[in-house]
Amino acid sequence: PAASNASGGAGAGAAGAAVGLEWDSDEVCEACGAGGLMEPDYVKAFKVQICSDCRFGDPAYELVNKTAAVSEYLLPPSELHVLPYLEKSNPRHAGFQAMKLYLRRQVKAAAVERWGSEAGIREEARRREREKYNRARDKASRALKRQRWS
Repeated sequence: PAASNASGGAGAGAAGAAVGLEWDSDEVCEACGAGGLMEPDYVKAFKVQICSDCRFGDPAYELVNKTAAVSEYLLPPSELHVLPYLEKSNPRHAGFQAMKLYLRRQVKAAAVERWGSEAGIREEARRREREKYNRARDKASRALKRQRWS
């Protein structure tokens, strides 16, 4: 059925544009191996051939905003600058800066490169959580000492 849409000329192009997919008989999906309709945003921004079924079905192909990439994968914003991203208008307000969306698998790969492994990412997260707890405990302790002496 998809092949008949591709040979339909102008009508097929309009239908493909309506759903945001492009027909390319030479390309196959990296995840499932199916040929046909690929996500054009992913091809242009991330150089990834992915079909819409895999895009929405596989967590590795999810888009992650900059804030989530920094907090989940513990990457500094400077390391995100080297990764490809997709810019989308901000859904909160049209006048706000456009969102930068990164491909989860690429962010995860950069984090694994920085921290050594997925276990390294988790260990760094635990270390930061302990530091945060210790700072809060020390701050409360200092406040109690000041209160006792005043």
